[in-house]
Amino acid sequence: MLAIAEEYLAPLKAAGVDTVVLGCTHYPLLTGVISFVMGDAVTLVSSAEETAKDVYRALATHDLQRTAAAAPEHHFIATGDAGQFETLARRFLGPEVLSVRHVDHVAAQYPTGSLARITPEMIAAAQTASARQSSSGPRISNFVGAHRAGGPAL
Repeated sequence: MLAIAEEYLAPLKAAGVDTVVLGCTHYPLLTGVISFVMGDAVTLVSSAEETAKDVYRALATHDLQRTAAAAPEHHFIATGDAGQFETLARRFLGPEVLSVRHVDHVAAQYPTGSLARITPEMIAAAQTASARQSSSGPRISNFVGAHRAGGPAL
């Protein structure tokens, strides 16, 4: 893993960057190796943490937090190898990763930036779905994994 990180990060080191934004949600899992390769003088910023804060803020603002007492039903999708992702996801996320479904393009199901552009129609649809869910069962959470095309999955 160290050799892969050194290869991926070599251009950043050569450029002398002082900050690296971990732009994919799974990069925080690699903070240790990235920090080691980049050195103490480089600041790492986790987009996963910032995304989680934004999601929570949007859910709270629009009163869309989960209220059902039952455990949620988890669905996992990946744009890479679903079997490989399933194995890694169980290691990092736990036994609730029962299966992973492969999709070619996540954007068709989850438009990029859609949370940042919450519309009244989206709020109404979510509240309707929330009301249905609270009376009929658990809400669904999703996790998406991806990797650089042609390169190793980081």
